Amino acid sequence: MFRRTHLFVALGGLLVAAPLVAGCGSSAPLTDVHQIIANSVDAMKNHVSTVHFEASGIGQLLIGDETLAATPTPPGQTPSPSPSPSPTPTPSPSPTPSPTPTPSPTPSASPSSSGSPTASAGASPSSSASATASATASSTPSASTAATPGPTSTPVPVPLAGLNISGDIDLVNKSAKLQGELPGLPGAAGEIIIANDYAYIRRPGDAKYTAAAAGNLAVNPADPAGAAADVIGMVEIAADSRLKPQLIGNENVMGVDAYHVRVSVDPSVANAILQGSGSTLGAGQLDLWIMHDGFHVVVMEFRTSDPKAGAAAFRLVLTNYGESLNIQAPPIDQFDVPGFSQ
Repeated sequence: MFRRTHLFVALGGLLVAAPLVAGCGSSAPLTDVHQIIANSVDAMKNHVSTVHFEASGIGQLLIGDETLAATPTPPGQTPSPSPSPSPTPTPSPSPTPSPTPTPSPTPSASPSSSGSPTASAGASPSSSASATASATASSTPSASTAATPGPTSTPVPVPLAGLNISGDIDLVNKSAKLQGELPGLPGAAGEIIIANDYAYIRRPGDAKYTAAAAGNLAVNPADPAGAAADVIGMVEIAADSRLKPQLIGNENVMGVDAYHVRVSVDPSVANAILQGSGSTLGAGQLDLWIMHDGFHVVVMEFRTSDPKAGAAAFRLVLTNYGESLNIQAPPIDQFDVPGFSQ
C-alpha cells in the first residue's frame, strides 16, 4: 500500500483511492478469480472519484532506517520508534470484517482464526477525520519539518498498534482532509487539509495550521500518482500471474456484497510491482474484499509474520465512493506560512 520512503503516508493516505464505476455490476457473481481481480485493477486505475477511508493496525514492522530518514519530524524531536521492541502477537492467517464499522476511540485489529477480519477500523472523529491526517499529517513533511539522519544497516521496529487514520479524498479536485495518529512514530499525529495546491498541517497542541505548497509533500494523498497508486499496486500484486489468488467466497462486508479474494504475497513480486518495497512488507497474506457492483475494493488487509519484516497486520476500509465533497482551505487567520510575517 508501498515505497519504503513513505510507507506510513501510504497507509494513511493509505492508501487511498477508489473507483466509481457505473453500470459495471452483473446479475450473477463471477466465479473466475482472475477476472474479478482484473476488473478491480481496471476500475481502480481508470474510474477514480472520491472516497472515505479508515486504517488500523496491530503488531510491528521492521523498517530500514532509510524509511525513517525520509519521515519528517517536528523540530526538537528525534525519531526513535519503539526504544525496545516488545513481543507482539503474530497476526492470524485471516480476519473477519464486521458488516458495519464499529466506532471506537481506538481502532483494534484483533486477528481471528475464523478466516475473515474482526478488525474494527475505528472511525476517528469522523469519516473525514480512511485517516487522520492519518499519521499522514504527521508523517508528511511541511516547511517546518526536518528529516532524520542518514540510513544505517540496522532495521528498527515500528509498532502499528494504535494506528488510527481516517479521512476523505477527492482525487478529481486533488483535495483531501485527513486526521489520525501512529503512536509508534514520535510526532506522527495531527491533521492535514490539502486544497488549492496547498497543504495545511496542524499537529496536536498547535493553535494554527502550517501552510506549505502541496508539491513539497513527500507523498500527496490527494494526488492519484501518490498514495492512490500504492493502493492500486496492492491489487496489482494479487493480479500478478506469478501468484495464485483464491476466491474464498462471497460475503457481505460493510453492508455490500463482495468477493473475498486471498493471495500469498511473495516479496520478489511485491518488489517488482511496488518498486522495491516488498522487503518492507515481507512475505505475507493479502485479503481483498471487492464489491460485486463496480469492483471497488471495500476492505484490504495485509498480515505478515516474516522474520525479516516483523509480525504485523494493517487494515484499510474504503467507503462512500463517489460522494460529493467540498474540501476547502481553513480561513486565512487559522494558518501561518513559514517565512512570511503579516
